[in-house]
Amino acid sequence: MDPAYLASFGDTEDNHWWFRARREIVVDQLRRSLPRDDIDLLDVGCGTGGTLAYFSAELPRARCRGIEPDPAARARCLDRGLDVLEGTATPMPVASTSQDAVIALDVIEHIEHDEAAARELARSLRPGGIALVTVPAYMWMWGPHDELNHHRRRYVRSEVERLMSDADLEIEFSTYFNTLLFPLGVVQRAAERVTGRHAATEKAPLTAINAALHAIFEMERPLLRRMQLPWGVSILVVARKGPSGL
Repeated sequence: MDPAYLASFGDTEDNHWWFRARREIVVDQLRRSLPRDDIDLLDVGCGTGGTLAYFSAELPRARCRGIEPDPAARARCLDRGLDVLEGTATPMPVASTSQDAVIALDVIEHIEHDEAAARELARSLRPGGIALVTVPAYMWMWGPHDELNHHRRRYVRSEVERLMSDADLEIEFSTYFNTLLFPLGVVQRAAERVTGRHAATEKAPLTAINAALHAIFEMERPLLRRMQLPWGVSILVVARKGPSGL
């Protein structure tokens, strides 16, 4: 990821509508899959730490750690008092069967060999543990945003399911999300392709717009407790390691 773009996350992710709604949805799904919160949780590619800090606050009994390769982002995490290891997703600097939950939010699309990343997620999990991943959807939505973020691909849901299944994880739940704002996302990506431009930093919109977008996106949280959503800007998959997993 572009260093300036990554650094801008630290200034916006606590309040930006997309980061806020995504982490609220993720914690909701995590609680559905692991009702107890006395867990070891690993946030892979935790960036500047906004989501890891949210995990720590929402799951006070959990032992939350992150992995982040970028030294500037990692320094911001450490300044926030977060426990963050230096390292990458392939391989991860954690012991096998040491985690109850491994979270990789918009990470594996950056990795050349995403199947190796999926195997690493599985390796780190205890039997019965879960991997929760999110990725951007649809290669036809590819644009300057993906180039700036150093993405290697976008996915359809079946591809992420197969990736997790090939790592010997059982798919527990999978869905598209950021569905209600999907038309807006399509228009934005089309405009970026026409102009060839995307903002070089991540900034929250004006307060009222930011609040409105968050409220719309957050409406999906109760929906995802009951159903899969048929399309969206992103994909979420929860996959569980079997009781006999090694």
